[in-house]
Amino acid sequence: MPASYLDMTRDLIRIPSTADRPDALDAAVTYAADALAGIPGLRTERYVWNGKPSLVVQTRDTRTPRVLLLGHLDVIPADDALFIPREEGGRLFGRGTCDMKSE
Repeated sequence: MPASYLDMTRDLIRIPSTADRPDALDAAVTYAADALAGIPGLRTERYVWNGKPSLVVQTRDTRTPRVLLLGHLDVIPADDALFIPREEGGRLFGRGTCDMKSE
């Protein structure tokens, strides 16, 4: 398990989870599921829809939540170098840092 939120973000950046890489998409969802496993009060379920993996996380077992938040771990394809996290001036750079991989 990563030591910090920043470590988790770095780990997710390293996963080239683009739509054309289903194994990498699955790895990103698995990473998220593993990171949430064991947190008291959370319930997780994995799904595959149209060949894409999904993860539903709930605080209670319901099909009619009062609040629904949606996110994604896929990113637009880019040069492999952009999947290597780097820090400059106290900021983290890499694919997905300004998107859901760090939210």
